[in-house]
Formats: sequence, C-alpha cells, structure tokens
Amino acid sequence: MSADYHSMGEVLPDLSPDCLEYADSRRLLAACHQHPDFEVVELRRLVGNGDAGQGEIVDGIVVECCDGRVPSRNPVGIKNRERLLLLHGPRLLTPHEVRALRVNFPVTPHQNHVPPGEPASLCLYFEPWSAIERTWTAAKHLQRILWWLHETALGTLHRSDQPVEGLYFVSPYQIVLPADFNVRLANQSEIFRLIGVGSRDNVILLRGIFMPKNVAVKTDINVSGLDFVVVELPPTAATRIERYPATLGALHDQLLNRGSEFIVSLAGC
Repeated sequence: MSADYHSMGEVLPDLSPDCLEYADSRRLLAACHQHPDFEVVELRRLVGNGDAGQGEIVDGIVVECCDGRVPSRNPVGIKNRERLLLLHGPRLLTPHEVRALRVNFPVTPHQNHVPPGEPASLCLYFEPWSAIERTWTAAKHLQRILWWLHETALGTLHRSDQPVEGLYFVSPYQIVLPADFNVRLANQSEIFRLIGVGSRDNVILLRGIFMPKNVAVKTDINVSGLDFVVVELPPTAATRIERYPATLGALHDQLLNRGSEFIVSLAGC
C-alpha cells in the first residue's frame, strides 16, 4: 500500500539546478545525485510559507532516503525508505531544514516545532547554527540525516551526556525570567510583563520584568499585549516529546497522560 505524503510548495518543471534560487541549494542537489542513499524525486519552491517571510523564496529538494542500516519493523516506526524535503532559504529555523513528508511519520525526540498539519521537522544538530555553519558541507548534511534516522530507529539518538528532553519541541521563543520570579510573583502590588529584546539564532528573545501596578497603568511597556496565568504543576516523568497543543483541552489531555491534573490547578489560580 502506498504511503500518504505531505505536499509543500510548488513543484518545479524539472530537476535542473537552474530551477533553484540559491547556490547552496544547487550544491546540496549535486550532493544528493552523488550519494547512493539519496534519490532525487522532484524540486519545489516555497514562497512565504511556514517560517519563511512573506515573498521570500525557499528552495526544496524532495528525496527518497534509503538507508539499509535502519532495522525493519523497529519499535520507533522509522522506515528504511523515507521521503524527505530538504529546504534551504532565509528565515527558516536553520538555513537548511529537513522535513519528513510521510503523513504518519512518528513523533520522536529531537524534532522541531511545526504548525499543526505540517510535516515533521528533524532536529539534526545539537549546537546552534552559528557553530555549525563554519564546517557545514552538503555531503556532511546528508550523512547527518542518515545518522539521525538510524539512531532514532534504534532509540539511541539521545546521548547520555545530554539533558533530558523538554515537554515540547524547540520553540521559536525564549523567555528569560528574573532570578526572584517565584518570590515576586506572589507580590500583589506588582505586575509581570514580557518585552521583546531582539533575536539570536532565529530565536525571539523575551525578557520578563516586574513593575509596580501604578506605573504599569501609566506606561505602554506592555508591548506584547498578552495576559499571563502562571500554573504550578507537579513534576512528571520524561517520556516522548509532544507537539504544541492548539487548545487548553489538548494541553489538559497531554498533561493528564503524564499524571498531572492541569484543569484542577488552572481553576485554583
């Protein structure tokens, strides 16, 4: 039975490198043609799609990745033949992103957050892109993809010296809280605010601050326009990583499966 695949972007008329916008994309295409484990299926172009900015072009190379080292019927659900979309362009999570196009591709550790309904994004590198790009090559990138699929299938991708995975995929936002956050949160005379302080490695940085209520009324410092509810929950055991929930109900179900009474805690706030 044939697999169902996600479709992203516009299919380009042929496999000519001239169809691709960027030189790095053309180098990656050449590397795919030369690698015995990658078969190029088609080229695609995304414009203003997903993480890319409006009107900005992202090149896509659809490949069949065939890795004989991936065990058949492994418990994770990785197949030894996976269809992948290799993306390259500005304002992606990293300049080179890899999407797994199979609709029922398993939820595993080391995947990046994607909007609902989009194909899974493989988190190939532990280090920030600023550290990777100095030695990155197209050939190394393809080997990294094979390594990710093989190690994930075996359940050995997560190294023993790495910290425990978080509850959710990597977020495009990073919040920096003051050291005395828990103490000052109980102070009824102050209001908590988040303000944007820039970005780093395609991550938007937000800084949390406390300010007196009487000052907050007179200023427009609440640039985020968000209200906040802080809910304390008991610790849970580390299991598989989750996708971000779209509703409070979905969040409740995720936490309930981990033994946490989210709705009860929320009602007590």
